[in-house]
Amino acid sequence: TYSEWPVGQRREVSLYLNRRKLSEKAPGGALKSRSYVSDPSNPIPYMDKLTDGRSKDYMAADQRFAEKRKDVLTYRGEPLLTDMLAEGPVQVHLVVSLSTTDADFIVKIIDERPDGYQMLVRGDAFRARYRSSFVCPEPVTPGERTTIDFTLNDIAHIFQAGHRIVVQVQSSWYPVMAVSPQFFQENPYLVPASDYQTCRIRVWNDSRIDIPVVPKS
Repeated sequence: TYSEWPVGQRREVSLYLNRRKLSEKAPGGALKSRSYVSDPSNPIPYMDKLTDGRSKDYMAADQRFAEKRKDVLTYRGEPLLTDMLAEGPVQVHLVVSLSTTDADFIVKIIDERPDGYQMLVRGDAFRARYRSSFVCPEPVTPGERTTIDFTLNDIAHIFQAGHRIVVQVQSSWYPVMAVSPQFFQENPYLVPASDYQTCRIRVWNDSRIDIPVVPKS
C-alpha cells in the first residue's frame, strides 16, 4: 500500500534509444537513425501465436518473436548491477521521420531475463495524428523530424539484478489496435484496405524513455 501515487521519492532515469542500445548518456555528434517499413497487410501480432479471441496472456508474454521481425526496432540495456524498482508513469519522447502523413507507434517496456525470456512489462500505443491535440488531429510532414510525446500506463515492477531493460518500437499491434492506413484522413476507419500504404519510419537516436525509479529504502 502507498500513502501517495505516484510515489513522491522517485527520480526519472532517461534511457536514449541510441542505435541498438539503451543509454543514459545523450547521443553526441551527428544524429543517427534506424528505420523499418511498416506494412498494413502484414501487421505485427500481439502474441507469437494468435488464437480465437483476445487472450490476457499477452500482458506478460514473451516478446522474442517480435524482435525477429524486420519491422520492429529493439534497444537493449546492459545487465543491471542491482535491483531497480520502477513505479509510476513512463514518459515516451520519440523523434521520428515518416515517408507518409500518419502512422501508429507502439512502445513496449520489456524485462529480459538471463535465460533470454523477454517478459512484457508495459506496452501502449499512440497515433502520430494526435501528437499536438486529441481534438484536432493533423498530418505529419513526410521526411520531417517529428516529435511524439506520450505517457505509457503506470508501471510497478522490479527489474532484478542481472536482467536487462529492453525497449521495442513498432507501428502495429494486431488485434490490440486497429491497423492504420498510414496516411492522414479525417476518419481513417472509412479508408478501404485496398488504399492502405506502407510507410518507411525512421527513429532518431535522441529519442528516449523516462522511467520513474524509486530509491531503496
